Amino acid sequence: GVVRPVQWICLAALLLCAAGGMGWGAGSEGGGSPAAAPPFVPGRVLRLELTLPSEGVEKLRANRRQNVRGMLREGSGVALPVQVHLKGTRGSLRGIDDKPSFTLDFGPSSGEAGASVLFHGLRKVHLNNSVEDPGYLNEALGAALFRSAGVPSPLVGHAWVRFNGRDLGLFVLKEGFAEEFLERSFTQAGGVIYEPGTGHDVDEPLARRFGPKGGEDLELRTLAEAVREPNLRVRGTQLQKVLDVDRFLSFAAIEVIAGHRDGYCLAKNNFRLYLDPGSHRFVFLPTGMDQLLGNPEARWRPEMAGVVARSMMELPEVRSRYRARVGELVTNVFDVARLTAEVTGWLDPLRKELSPEAGATLEAEGKSLLERICLRRAYLDQQLAIPDLRALMFTNGVASVAGWAPVDPPAGGSMTRERSPDGVGVLQITAGPRTAASWRSTLLLEPGRYRFEGRVRTTGVQPLPFGKRQGACLRLAENPSAISPVLLAETPWRSVATPPFVIQGAPTEIEVLCELRASAGTASFDAASLRLIQIPPDPEDHGGKPPPLR
Repeated sequence: GVVRPVQWICLAALLLCAAGGMGWGAGSEGGGSPAAAPPFVPGRVLRLELTLPSEGVEKLRANRRQNVRGMLREGSGVALPVQVHLKGTRGSLRGIDDKPSFTLDFGPSSGEAGASVLFHGLRKVHLNNSVEDPGYLNEALGAALFRSAGVPSPLVGHAWVRFNGRDLGLFVLKEGFAEEFLERSFTQAGGVIYEPGTGHDVDEPLARRFGPKGGEDLELRTLAEAVREPNLRVRGTQLQKVLDVDRFLSFAAIEVIAGHRDGYCLAKNNFRLYLDPGSHRFVFLPTGMDQLLGNPEARWRPEMAGVVARSMMELPEVRSRYRARVGELVTNVFDVARLTAEVTGWLDPLRKELSPEAGATLEAEGKSLLERICLRRAYLDQQLAIPDLRALMFTNGVASVAGWAPVDPPAGGSMTRERSPDGVGVLQITAGPRTAASWRSTLLLEPGRYRFEGRVRTTGVQPLPFGKRQGACLRLAENPSAISPVLLAETPWRSVATPPFVIQGAPTEIEVLCELRASAGTASFDAASLRLIQIPPDPEDHGGKPPPLR
């Protein structure tokens, strides 16, 4: 592939960074001591032995969420009574006879007669198998980033686990959302922590996982009503009353900066919601950060999935504050030298715990993470230097599209601006053996209903032997349904258009593409014909057809 200039910058940055931790332990988000508990000292790997009776193992085979009694010993220390159940969903879920993830509860019900013997002062910890993060680093990195941004996040470390005489290997050790976490993170710890089900948002059922039992969850209903308020001025006032807006902006910014694609803002998944009794406002808490920075070029202002994030970004003053917060945190928190030192400081102790083969995998994952950190910072710096887009201007319902940039130039092919023999100015893509290339332009559209259209010509275009979308087309990056007819082989100049798409709520950035996916041939796109068309509203817009972008 093509080596981009920012990659050389990243490699230079990595060579200049010295190893060693940054001391991003407990942080100082709220009241309480900032000192890290002993299990979470960077680079320390605890040796833990978990023992469950045979009847407990059988119970977990039958019901992984059932609590069973067991004992946990750290090193040669005294064994502590503990209640255990298995955790994990989808890709991370493993059975008791494999390498499962565990939740360990050392609260009063774990010991005899209500006795409570805590683990390093903690009543709940998790042992995550990290099967979706072979480098065992993402959760610790994400937690450190959130704490540095002033967002409370549980402490994270590592442990080598032996279960009923069987070595399970390396685990990510994570503090639970319990009283100790709240006491360290907030001035008052007596509030309620809500946990979502899969895909549940604040306007859907949430389970109380900590705090007073019962109650009518009035504040939660107030939050759900506020995000649905159609009057933007009223919505902003209501949200200020029930949501810690300043902390939420930091929460959203770090989720996007770190590419937490399975978190709240991007997937309405993996979050907790705390009703802070000190402020009587909700605070979003991050979790499930085993997949970070998967796409270093992810947009810093993406389409938000979480209803609170989506509703907030429809407020003009919030969008302005969000941009400022992203820039501030990229500069002050997402620092390549500091992050490289932190990750390098974790890698060496972890590698010593593994076999040579597993150690090599860990080292490769670590190097990949460091490169993605560099690429992400370079991309964010580049994008944040670009002034905000102005909404596309239409004349009689038509707006020409300009500002085209080539993306993924094909090996063995080319992307050029040409003038055809008949005098048409074209954006041209000539395919190599494996081509998925496009000309792209980013636009800001006001709420409304649109289609993207233009003229396309193909010469000798042959499909790839894989993938669903083949040939030349016009499409939108954000909406899989907004794609024109796809052209192959020999096609003279032909006008094509995407189906109608809808922008709802607030001005929204979209990316339009002139794309070729092929193993041979040339696609030409008539530059002067590429345009957005405003079309009248359709009653079906509110019924989900065509699919809205927002």
